[in-house]
Amino acid sequence: MAVGNLWTLSAIQITGSSPLLITGIDSSNFSNNIEELLESAAGQPNPSFVANMQIAPTLQFVSKQIAGILGLVSIGSGLCIPNGSTQTTVVAYFARVNKCADRSASSNHVSLTFANGLFVINSISASQGQAATIDVMFHALFDGTNVPVVVATTAGLPASNRVAEVFTLGPCKINGTDIGDVQSATVAINPTVEKLGGSGDLYPTFAGYMSKQVRFELECLDATHLSTYGPFSLATTSSSTLIYLRKMSNQASRVADATTQHISLALAGNSASGMVRVESLQAQNNQRAGVRLVVTPIENSTGYVVVNAATGIS
Repeated sequence: MAVGNLWTLSAIQITGSSPLLITGIDSSNFSNNIEELLESAAGQPNPSFVANMQIAPTLQFVSKQIAGILGLVSIGSGLCIPNGSTQTTVVAYFARVNKCADRSASSNHVSLTFANGLFVINSISASQGQAATIDVMFHALFDGTNVPVVVATTAGLPASNRVAEVFTLGPCKINGTDIGDVQSATVAINPTVEKLGGSGDLYPTFAGYMSKQVRFELECLDATHLSTYGPFSLATTSSSTLIYLRKMSNQASRVADATTQHISLALAGNSASGMVRVESLQAQNNQRAGVRLVVTPIENSTGYVVVNAATGIS
C-alpha cells in the first residue's frame, strides 16, 4: 500500500471561560512515557510477560506566542488544568495533509485532549535577527475518572488559526547598564517537577514544582565584560537587571518602545537579587570572540523573577 495522507502540527487550544488559542508553534512533541514491566521465567533467556507499569504522558511545544502564554502560565507556579471554569481542558491538534492538496477541510484531523495536568515553562529564548520562542511542557494527570489523554481522529481544526504575535530580542541590562552587544538571551527556568501516583495507579495523579533554578544567559561579543564583571562573580545591585523582548509589528517592523506591548523579565528587588559572572570567553583564529554572561537570581523579600508581558522599553 502507498502513503495516502500525512499529518503535521497545528494549534493548541486551552478551553474555558478565558481560553487561549496557541497558533505560533514551531514544534510539538507528545510522548506517552510508558514504563514497561518485562519479565522472563526462571532460567529463560526470553521474556514471556509484558505489561504497562506506569504511563505519564507529556506534551512539549515551542511557540512564538510568548505574551499570550505568559498571561496564563506563571514562571513561578505554572498553570494547573482545570483552573476552575477559567481554563478547563487542553487540546492539541495535528492537521491532516491530503494527497495532491494541502490541509484537509473536513473533520478528519487528529486531536489530543487533556482534562487534567500542569503547565510549566522550561525556557524563553531570543536571538538577534530571529523570532523569540517559549518552551512549554504540559504534564498530564489522572483525575480518578478521565484518562490523561483522549485521542480523536475526526476533529475539526480551530476556525481562526493565524499568527497572533511575534517578539524578538530587545535591550538587556545588568545593574542598570545597557549591554549593547547581546547576540542572544535565554531565561532558563530549570524546573524540577515531581509527579506521583499511589495505590497502584497506572497514571500520576499529582504534579508539583519541587524546585526552580533560574539563569539569565547572555551571549555577547565584548571581551571587556571580563573586566567589568570580574573574572569571578559580582553581586547584582539593581532591579534593572533584565531582558526585554521587542514586539514585532505585522506588515511593519518593530512596535514603538513606548508602547506597552513588549515583555520584560527582571530580577526582583533593588538589592540582594543575585550574582552576575562571565561564564566563558571563547575565541578561534580569525573569528570573533564570544562572551557568555550569566545572571543567577535569588529570591528576596520582594520576589524572585518578575515578568511583565505588557510593558514599554526604557
